[in-house]
Amino acid sequence: MSLRIAKVLAAAWSLSLAGCGNSDISTVKGLTLEQAPSFTVEQAFDHRKVCDSVKWREFKDDRERKIVEYRCTFKGVADFASHTVVDLTQKLNTSAQIAKSTYDGEISGDQAEVDRVNKSIAGLNATLSNDAPSVPDASIQASIDHSKSLIAVLQTGNVDQIVSTDFTDHASPISEQMSQSSNLAEAIGQYKGSVKDESLDPARATLWAQTAQRQRAAIQSSIPAAIDSLNAQIRDLQQQQQSAMQGQTGQKDYARNHLPVMQANLQTAQSALAAKVSGKSQYFASVDADLSVKLQRLNARAPTNVDEIFQWSMSDNTDPVLVFSGVAITSKSGETKQFSYQGYRTKNAVVAFVRNDATDYAHYIAETLTGQWP
Repeated sequence: MSLRIAKVLAAAWSLSLAGCGNSDISTVKGLTLEQAPSFTVEQAFDHRKVCDSVKWREFKDDRERKIVEYRCTFKGVADFASHTVVDLTQKLNTSAQIAKSTYDGEISGDQAEVDRVNKSIAGLNATLSNDAPSVPDASIQASIDHSKSLIAVLQTGNVDQIVSTDFTDHASPISEQMSQSSNLAEAIGQYKGSVKDESLDPARATLWAQTAQRQRAAIQSSIPAAIDSLNAQIRDLQQQQQSAMQGQTGQKDYARNHLPVMQANLQTAQSALAAKVSGKSQYFASVDADLSVKLQRLNARAPTNVDEIFQWSMSDNTDPVLVFSGVAITSKSGETKQFSYQGYRTKNAVVAFVRNDATDYAHYIAETLTGQWP
């Protein structure tokens, strides 16, 4: 009796008949692996280091098909479950701690917002509580007063008094600009240079006196332009002064208009903070409760036994057909679930059978990517 080669799971792996037996199990065991023709199914499946035990059986499924089943009970499942539970427990605890830290961070953020708004309100109230009238800037007023005093000196027409007045070295930039923009400073300088001690050179006293007289006349002729220059500068200073005083008034108007907005913002911020603070205990309790449920579920679902299963459908007229490959995982809760390999995992598993270097469940699933957590 002979069987043609059976293609299994879209060419993931295939088997061909190597011999005949008296049972369907023998038929399946006698098939050879297409990936490794030197191996029969029996040789590859029955002698695996990773299996604690191997069982074969025949039965009919709920559709009356004859099924041959191979079952390998893996070694090292308890160690794998223990290490995985420890790792996942740590991750769950870390996740819960992050959730709590995030909540505390939100409280800190809400408190910072309350503090910021309170600070803004305090500043606005300080502006409004300043009942002092708007006053001119002291430095501007000093410049105005000084310029007026210079005008008063010039208006006397007294050359001796004008000459004795300092128009150039005063700290006021206004008087300095005035002296640079008129002929007064030049005339005063020339006058001072022409006045000499007559006792030093009596012969030239008359000449010096005539020169001094001309410079006195030049000073007097420069007075109107100097007064105009100072008056123009006073007007500029007064305009600056008025703008500054209007700015003080504008600050109060802004504070008056903006204060209700900030008070509303404060109420919103305080409500958000109060809600966060009052809800902290409940939120933390919910995080702890959720963590407890997840940890219980994790431990309950920890596998206590994992069987790898391959099933073939048998027929008198056709070759055996692989109809299922996967695992049956029994968890600590006693529940057993089956998971199908579906495609490439079947190929990975068969390759691992041939290689036969996995000695425990953790090594095997790392090699084949067939691991499941029920």
